[in-house]
Amino acid sequence: MPRIQTPAHMRREYEVVYLIDQGVEEPSVDKIVHRYRDLVGEQGGKVVKMDNWGLRRLAYPIQKKAKATYIYMQFLGGKELVKEMERNMRLSEEVIRWQTIILDDAVDPEARPAVTEATKHVVIEERGDARRGDRPSRATAPTPVSPPPREDREDRDDRDDRDDRDGGGRGRGGFRRDRNNDYGDR
Repeated sequence: MPRIQTPAHMRREYEVVYLIDQGVEEPSVDKIVHRYRDLVGEQGGKVVKMDNWGLRRLAYPIQKKAKATYIYMQFLGGKELVKEMERNMRLSEEVIRWQTIILDDAVDPEARPAVTEATKHVVIEERGDARRGDRPSRATAPTPVSPPPREDREDRDDRDDRDDRDGGGRGRGGFRRDRNNDYGDR
Protein backbone atom coordinates (compact mmCIF):
# COMPACT_ATOMS: atom_id res chain seq x y z
CA MET A 1 0.00 0.00 0.00
CA PRO A 2 1.59 3.35 -1.00
CA ARG A 3 2.24 5.94 1.65
CA ILE A 4 0.22 9.16 1.74
CA GLN A 5 2.15 12.18 0.45
CA THR A 6 2.62 14.52 3.41
CA PRO A 7 2.15 18.28 2.93
CA ALA A 8 5.28 20.48 3.15
CA HIS A 9 4.62 21.77 6.69
CA MET A 10 3.58 18.35 8.03
CA ARG A 11 6.02 15.72 9.29
CA ARG A 12 5.89 12.02 9.90
CA GLU A 13 5.93 10.78 13.46
CA TYR A 14 8.46 8.06 14.21
CA GLU A 15 9.58 6.11 17.21
CA VAL A 16 12.91 4.40 17.60
CA VAL A 17 14.16 2.05 20.26
CA TYR A 18 17.88 1.50 20.28
CA LEU A 19 20.06 -0.68 22.46
CA ILE A 20 23.39 0.53 23.83
CA ASP A 21 26.10 -1.99 24.74
CA GLN A 22 26.13 -3.02 28.40
CA GLY A 23 29.81 -2.07 28.75
CA VAL A 24 29.12 1.64 28.17
CA GLU A 25 29.12 3.66 31.41
CA GLU A 26 26.22 5.96 32.37
CA PRO A 27 27.91 9.29 31.46
CA SER A 28 28.75 7.90 28.02
CA VAL A 29 25.17 6.67 27.59
CA ASP A 30 23.95 10.22 28.24
CA LYS A 31 26.37 11.55 25.61
CA ILE A 32 25.08 9.04 23.06
CA VAL A 33 21.44 9.93 23.86
CA HIS A 34 22.19 13.66 23.47
CA ARG A 35 24.05 12.98 20.21
CA TYR A 36 20.94 11.41 18.63
CA ARG A 37 18.65 14.06 20.15
CA ASP A 38 20.86 16.79 18.65
CA LEU A 39 20.93 14.96 15.31
CA VAL A 40 17.13 15.15 15.15
CA GLY A 41 17.26 18.91 15.77
CA GLU A 42 20.05 19.47 13.22
CA GLN A 43 18.08 17.64 10.53
CA GLY A 44 14.97 19.79 11.09
CA GLY A 45 13.10 17.28 13.26
CA LYS A 46 11.49 17.63 16.65
CA VAL A 47 11.86 15.26 19.62
CA VAL A 48 8.45 14.63 21.17
CA LYS A 49 9.33 12.10 23.85
CA MET A 50 12.54 10.66 25.21
CA ASP A 51 12.91 7.86 27.75
CA ASN A 52 15.82 5.84 29.14
CA TRP A 53 14.45 2.42 30.08
CA GLY A 54 17.73 1.48 31.73
CA LEU A 55 19.85 -1.65 31.65
CA ARG A 56 17.70 -4.69 30.86
CA ARG A 57 18.25 -8.31 30.05
CA LEU A 58 17.95 -9.17 26.36
CA ALA A 59 15.53 -11.82 25.13
CA TYR A 60 18.44 -13.48 23.32
CA PRO A 61 22.16 -12.69 23.10
CA ILE A 62 23.15 -9.99 20.62
CA GLN A 63 26.86 -9.89 19.75
CA LYS A 64 27.47 -12.19 22.74
CA LYS A 65 25.90 -9.65 25.13
CA ALA A 66 23.20 -10.58 27.62
CA LYS A 67 22.18 -7.05 28.68
CA ALA A 68 21.80 -3.64 27.05
CA THR A 69 20.57 -0.14 27.89
CA TYR A 70 17.23 0.52 26.15
CA ILE A 71 16.55 4.05 24.87
CA TYR A 72 13.15 5.11 23.49
CA MET A 73 12.73 8.24 21.37
CA GLN A 74 9.62 9.56 19.63
CA PHE A 75 10.21 12.32 17.09
CA LEU A 76 8.81 14.20 14.09
CA GLY A 77 10.79 14.39 10.87
CA GLY A 78 11.24 13.21 7.34
CA LYS A 79 12.60 10.04 5.84
CA GLU A 80 16.00 11.69 5.25
CA LEU A 81 16.30 12.20 9.00
CA VAL A 82 15.60 8.52 9.63
CA LYS A 83 18.19 7.50 7.02
CA GLU A 84 20.82 9.72 8.63
CA MET A 85 20.01 8.51 12.16
CA GLU A 86 20.17 4.85 11.16
CA ARG A 87 23.42 5.49 9.27
CA ASN A 88 24.92 6.98 12.45
CA MET A 89 23.66 4.05 14.52
CA ARG A 90 25.15 1.58 12.04
CA LEU A 91 28.55 3.31 12.32
CA SER A 92 28.43 3.49 16.12
CA GLU A 93 30.09 0.65 18.02
CA GLU A 94 28.05 1.39 21.15
CA VAL A 95 24.61 0.88 19.52
CA ILE A 96 24.09 -2.85 19.03
CA ARG A 97 20.49 -2.88 17.71
CA TRP A 98 17.72 -0.43 16.75
CA GLN A 99 14.27 -0.39 15.23
CA THR A 100 12.43 2.59 13.78
CA ILE A 101 8.72 2.57 12.96
CA ILE A 102 6.27 5.14 11.59
CA LEU A 103 3.52 6.10 14.03
CA ASP A 104 1.68 8.65 11.87
CA ASP A 105 2.06 9.97 8.32
CA ALA A 106 0.95 13.59 8.70
CA VAL A 107 1.52 15.45 11.96
CA ASP A 108 1.70 19.21 12.45
CA PRO A 109 4.96 19.93 14.35
CA GLU A 110 3.45 23.03 15.97
CA ALA A 111 0.69 20.93 17.57
CA ARG A 112 3.21 18.75 19.43
CA PRO A 113 5.25 20.10 22.34
CA ALA A 114 8.98 19.42 22.21
CA VAL A 115 10.59 17.50 25.05
CA THR A 116 12.77 19.57 27.37
CA GLU A 117 14.69 18.70 30.51
CA ALA A 118 11.84 20.11 32.65
CA THR A 119 9.13 18.07 30.90
CA LYS A 120 11.34 14.97 30.96
CA HIS A 121 11.47 15.01 34.78
CA VAL A 122 7.70 15.58 35.05
CA VAL A 123 7.02 12.52 32.86
CA ILE A 124 9.27 10.35 35.04
CA GLU A 125 7.58 11.52 38.26
CA GLU A 126 4.06 10.94 36.87
CA ARG A 127 4.99 7.45 35.74
CA GLY A 128 6.27 6.39 39.15
CA ASP A 129 9.65 5.03 38.15
CA ALA A 130 10.23 1.58 39.72
CA ARG A 131 13.97 2.23 39.98
CA ARG A 132 13.25 4.98 42.50
CA GLY A 133 11.07 2.81 44.69
CA ASP A 134 7.81 4.65 43.87
CA ARG A 135 6.01 1.37 43.30
CA PRO A 136 3.90 0.16 46.24
CA SER A 137 5.36 -2.74 48.14
CA ARG A 138 4.00 -6.21 47.58
CA ALA A 139 2.79 -6.36 51.17
CA THR A 140 0.38 -3.47 50.61
CA ALA A 141 -0.63 -4.47 47.09
CA PRO A 142 -4.01 -6.20 46.83
CA THR A 143 -3.83 -9.93 46.25
CA PRO A 144 -5.70 -11.29 43.25
CA VAL A 145 -8.89 -13.14 44.05
CA SER A 146 -9.64 -16.36 42.18
CA PRO A 147 -13.18 -16.80 40.91
CA PRO A 148 -15.46 -19.19 42.80
CA PRO A 149 -15.83 -22.71 41.35
CA ARG A 150 -18.65 -23.11 38.86
CA GLU A 151 -21.59 -24.93 40.33
CA ASP A 152 -23.58 -25.17 37.12
CA ARG A 153 -21.39 -28.03 35.84
CA GLU A 154 -21.71 -31.58 36.97
CA ASP A 155 -19.20 -34.39 36.92
CA ARG A 156 -19.19 -36.07 33.51
CA ASP A 157 -19.77 -39.76 34.22
CA ASP A 158 -21.06 -40.40 30.71
CA ARG A 159 -17.51 -40.81 29.32
CA ASP A 160 -15.91 -44.21 29.15
CA ASP A 161 -12.58 -44.86 30.74
CA ARG A 162 -10.04 -44.59 27.99
CA ASP A 163 -7.64 -47.40 28.82
CA ASP A 164 -7.47 -48.50 25.19
CA ARG A 165 -4.85 -45.90 24.26
CA ASP A 166 -1.61 -47.54 23.26
CA GLY A 167 0.10 -44.55 21.70
CA GLY A 168 -1.71 -44.98 18.41
CA GLY A 169 -4.86 -43.41 17.18
CA ARG A 170 -5.78 -39.93 16.18
CA GLY A 171 -4.12 -36.76 17.30
CA ARG A 172 -1.88 -37.99 20.09
CA GLY A 173 1.38 -38.10 18.18
CA GLY A 174 2.01 -41.81 18.56
CA PHE A 175 3.29 -43.95 15.70
CA ARG A 176 0.61 -46.21 14.36
CA ARG A 177 1.75 -49.15 12.33
CA ASP A 178 -0.63 -50.35 9.67
CA ARG A 179 -1.34 -54.08 10.13
CA ASN A 180 -1.49 -54.73 6.39
CA ASN A 181 1.78 -52.95 5.65
CA ASP A 182 4.20 -54.11 8.30
CA TYR A 183 7.64 -53.22 6.95
CA GLY A 184 9.52 -54.74 9.88
CA ASP A 185 10.29 -58.07 8.08
CA ARG A 186 12.27 -56.69 5.16
